[in-house]
Amino acid sequence: MKYLSKRTIQKAAVGMLALILLSLFAGCAADEKRSEDAINAESFGSFKAFDVNGKVVTEAVFGNAELTLVNCWGTYCSPCLAEMPDLGRIADEYDGSTVNLIGVIVDKKSGDTFPSDVASEVADIIAQTGANYTHLLFSDSLNGTVIGDTYAIPTTFFVDKNGNLIGKPYVGARSYEDWSEIIRSILAK
Repeated sequence: MKYLSKRTIQKAAVGMLALILLSLFAGCAADEKRSEDAINAESFGSFKAFDVNGKVVTEAVFGNAELTLVNCWGTYCSPCLAEMPDLGRIADEYDGSTVNLIGVIVDKKSGDTFPSDVASEVADIIAQTGANYTHLLFSDSLNGTVIGDTYAIPTTFFVDKNGNLIGKPYVGARSYEDWSEIIRSILAK
């Protein structure tokens, strides 16, 4: 039986660690460029979906604030979960009439009736991350919006009070500081 040298094992371990770190920081998709290019709509689109509390939410929610940040995330996505505490902190800083945050959980779908078992599962994640803002369960009508063209998560859209998209989507996780600066720059326009 042939044994591997200590140096060979160290090289393999460093390589594996590099791959793990790369996957953590790269987002949860293989093709971020495709996601950015796929979305060329001017408006978010109309939809109807359940939030995690069983309340029906429609595109009318955009009328509640000057700017709405819509963050598409998945329960399996480490970068998504890592940025949620920062998004929760941003949500706490605004009164909801200037900036509103909405999370869309793309891997948890609701049908015509509210799936309480799924909602309780994601409610635990939301509580653990401190992301205390509205979160929607994915629905067929959300699939008919710009979210249906999203190929990577997290992907974040900015929407004005009339449901119009502001700029291009942001693909990948951002820090509190990054999101704060992006929001300030949009509000300043």
